[in-house]
Amino acid sequence: MIRTELEQLVLDTLYDRRKPKTDSCLVVNEAGIELLAGTSEALPIIERVIHDVVIPEFAPGATGGDRFLGLNYVLGAYWVISRKVGSDRAIPFVRDLPESLIVQAVWAIPIFFRKMAEGYNFGCSPGKPLMEFLNELNSAADPTLRGEAGIVLQQMRSQNPANSEG
Repeated sequence: MIRTELEQLVLDTLYDRRKPKTDSCLVVNEAGIELLAGTSEALPIIERVIHDVVIPEFAPGATGGDRFLGLNYVLGAYWVISRKVGSDRAIPFVRDLPESLIVQAVWAIPIFFRKMAEGYNFGCSPGKPLMEFLNELNSAADPTLRGEAGIVLQQMRSQNPANSEG
């Protein structure tokens, strides 16, 4: 199978294959940082990798994705790129994932949409649709989704009180 450079970047991010060559104790997924700067071209490739590689590991009896050290970066990049390019595909895509993977995607939100003194850490706010999605999950019948969404909503609101409105 011949992989495109972009697909290889997503896989390098997922498996955390690129490490900085420094003596620093700061751990950075270099491929993930590069992926975060991606364009709309990355979205269908991230979706394909999640469907073909990640979802099978979240099936009953599977490892739950333990070997995907960069999954948080892949999901965070998906959210950030979707928001930056104004795509409305992210929420429906995530909504259709297995519950345990939805939880992973929700956990990525406060990390990749963190409000800093000088603005949001990756250059864009979560936006109203993403906050509405979290509110929807916070009302979900499933207690795990509801609980995790509630925690993330509290984190988002504590970072930026403007997020309280949805």
